[in-house]
Amino acid sequence: MSPDSSRVRPGVLLGEITGLVVVAWVVFLTLRAHLLERYRVSSHSMEPALHGAEGDEVGDVLLVDRSLGWRGTPLHRFDVVVVRNRIDPDGDQLVKRVMASGPATVEFRNGDLWVRDAGSAIARVVVKDPVRQRDMLPVALWLEPRDPSAVRELAADACWSVVAGSFELVACAEAELAASRTAAACDARGRVRPPGHLSLARPVDSSFLDSRGRRRGALGRWPRDLGIEIVARPGPGLTAVHLVHQYQDVLHAVRIGLDGEGRFLRMGREDGPRFALPPWPRDGAPRALWFGYLDGRFFVVVDGRLVAEWVVPLPDRGTRQPTPGEPYRRPDPNLLHVGAAGAPGAVLWIDAITVRHDPYVPAEDRPFELEVGDLFLLGDNVHESTDSRDLVGESFRVEDVVGRAVAILAPVARARWFAPNP
Repeated sequence: MSPDSSRVRPGVLLGEITGLVVVAWVVFLTLRAHLLERYRVSSHSMEPALHGAEGDEVGDVLLVDRSLGWRGTPLHRFDVVVVRNRIDPDGDQLVKRVMASGPATVEFRNGDLWVRDAGSAIARVVVKDPVRQRDMLPVALWLEPRDPSAVRELAADACWSVVAGSFELVACAEAELAASRTAAACDARGRVRPPGHLSLARPVDSSFLDSRGRRRGALGRWPRDLGIEIVARPGPGLTAVHLVHQYQDVLHAVRIGLDGEGRFLRMGREDGPRFALPPWPRDGAPRALWFGYLDGRFFVVVDGRLVAEWVVPLPDRGTRQPTPGEPYRRPDPNLLHVGAAGAPGAVLWIDAITVRHDPYVPAEDRPFELEVGDLFLLGDNVHESTDSRDLVGESFRVEDVVGRAVAILAPVARARWFAPNP
């Protein structure tokens, strides 16, 4: 009797399964070797964008695209890459951010990175987008009204209080707000704090909160590249929100009108350009407003969208000169303020305040010359990073790049895809 053709002998079935497993394993190894790889972050050099291992805690797990070479995909500024360790060949691979590629000359000025391309006589500051490069701007302060320790980070003033879980800021007339900033002068402690504003109690240094909420970074630097973000709701009669950036005694502000018009302002000089704003929510929903100074210009971000920029070179120091007979007192290195304009009795409710800054890169005593194929790499946490600044007589090369990080895979709470850089 002939065997039933619908039944497969066990030996044949086992052979087919084994063949599939072998093929799948080969495909996996091929993908891992040439396309995708996992990388676990082992240091704090990329905090707070990437979480490094510490104690019993493990670092972020990255998904790394290894196909750059055979696909011919170019690297872009601000890409996060995994590279072979030229500084310590026996050490772990490094994860860094691409800041420049050759041929070019790289140098540091006033805490910023400047690049002069080959054939050009002009060096230009590396400009970051406050939205696209948000993870490069660490949080210096996060203030929540229900937290008593956060409240102590704000200067005492009769214009604000904590009411029903929010900072309640009483509005002033527009002219009164502007006059308070124009007439502001150093007090006995050298502070320039315009009345009628909710102000930080102390200057912002270059330290930051890492992904665990712990403070890291250098304490002795006072960045001018910093900004304030508020999540706010307007009360009846409110006409505008004023966000103020103070560097020494030089004050710039932005007026964010509820009528859809914005305008840059500066103390004691002609005001800056006007710009359009997205309509304020009619249902009383909170709106996120962010104003600051970054890489040579002021910016305004509303609900995560960049709406205006104003190029203004800030001096290295404040420019105020004492009046005859007045002792000059050095003002605070920097401060941030919030004002509200409107009818008598109008208020602005602020649900949260976040202060971000651009890390201040310590000066180097030499420029870095990049040849064709060279890369200049930095860690976001510049004070705890081993990177291109530590190489002498050589540079990281394009061929050193193992791959580009495209996502954080774990832990789940931090999992996300990286936005592509142009």
